[in-house]
Amino acid sequence: MIVDCHVHADNGRKVQSLLKSMKANYIDASIILYFPLWKKPGYFSLEKLIPVVAGHPELYLAGSIRMTDNPDFDRHFHVLKQAAQNRDIVAVKLYPGYEPFFPSDSICEPIYKLCTDNRIPVIFHSGDTWWLFPTSKVRYANPVYIDDVAANHPDLKIMIAHLGNPWIRETAEVASKNRNVVTDLSGLLCPPHHQERFAKRYTKKLREEILDLVAYYGDTDKLLFGTDFPLYDQKTYLNFFNSIGEFNQADREKILHENAKRFFALQGI
Repeated sequence: MIVDCHVHADNGRKVQSLLKSMKANYIDASIILYFPLWKKPGYFSLEKLIPVVAGHPELYLAGSIRMTDNPDFDRHFHVLKQAAQNRDIVAVKLYPGYEPFFPSDSICEPIYKLCTDNRIPVIFHSGDTWWLFPTSKVRYANPVYIDDVAANHPDLKIMIAHLGNPWIRETAEVASKNRNVVTDLSGLLCPPHHQERFAKRYTKKLREEILDLVAYYGDTDKLLFGTDFPLYDQKTYLNFFNSIGEFNQADREKILHENAKRFFALQGI
């Protein structure tokens, strides 16, 4: 079984593209992470995306909300709260770095209460940001700041997205120190502008850093498989994961599906 815990699909057409990719790559389930920062035609609101995802039992949804510069915050928060209470979402994702706030900022406290009350995780964007958002400020996305949240909210389940890359060592420390923190493998591969000779070196180093992170934990029970589809296609990502030969069968089963099923309390798979 394979669970891709980190994909994006912001309208019906992209959901169909995701389903096609999942079928081609024998992926049993995917969690769509809502991205609330787009301002473009064809982009679904969370309210509109919920019934689309609900029509596909192999798909799950993580809600989100714009935390800053949002004059409609109260209404959006109400939608998010209802979705959590109705079990329409399995997590809430926040985007520090893309937005100028630290995870420990007080503006996030209502989100943490919502997640704790409904026993769902919060996911943090962490590490590098997408080139389409050049005004992003990566200091807000350093995973070390997530330690404050984890320590202050021991009953809140937390996922650090993208291993916090390039701050993978910081992610290893935060997740190792806090029993309520895990991380995912998504969005790590080389961007298209990398020259081939540097891409090979980067990929080799990335494998080593993933193994170093697992060694720092001492186990694979805090590492979840994710791709960041469609930024990275699922086939390429599975090939990369399979190239990490040091994982035994038990490790693979944890990373590919067991950890995600437990962490997100996924039903039906």
